[in-house]
Amino acid sequence: MKLVGIGMIGIGIIGCLRAWIYGYSGQIRCMEAVIAFLRHAIHTMESNPKPWQEFFANYEGQDKNLNGFVQKVGEMLKEFHFATGEEAWKEAMKESGIHFFLTEEGYSLLYEISKGFFGLSKEENKEVLTYYKRRMEECLEEEKRKFSQQRKIVLPMGALGGVMLVILLL
Repeated sequence: MKLVGIGMIGIGIIGCLRAWIYGYSGQIRCMEAVIAFLRHAIHTMESNPKPWQEFFANYEGQDKNLNGFVQKVGEMLKEFHFATGEEAWKEAMKESGIHFFLTEEGYSLLYEISKGFFGLSKEENKEVLTYYKRRMEECLEEEKRKFSQQRKIVLPMGALGGVMLVILLL
């Protein structure tokens, strides 16, 4: 019976660690997808300019959560429910639940990125998008560094905790 208890505790500890790692790596993947989206937007602006609502509605990137958000922006722009594109962008962020997949800083950057799509000129938009792409890259590097440091602490502590529970239960 003790072995079953020990096994269940060990599985619980492993499950918690896995969930923590998966959640953190999911945020990193979403930030990488935002950076890829910004690169694509800048490239499209330079090489094949088209209306933003068409760009958003047809965007297919590597992250399904970001895709859903971007396509929602495109739908809102086509329906003309908002006075400005920035309003549609911010409302889509609220409705899409994208905040669950980004760090706090990544979410606030994504919130501000709308300024790069709905500015006064193509040059201004390109500068703003380039700035936010660079900021998102810096944020991503910082999150990767934090994740690496935390993983070095959390994984050994989890293993040590599991060993201590096994000793206590034996």
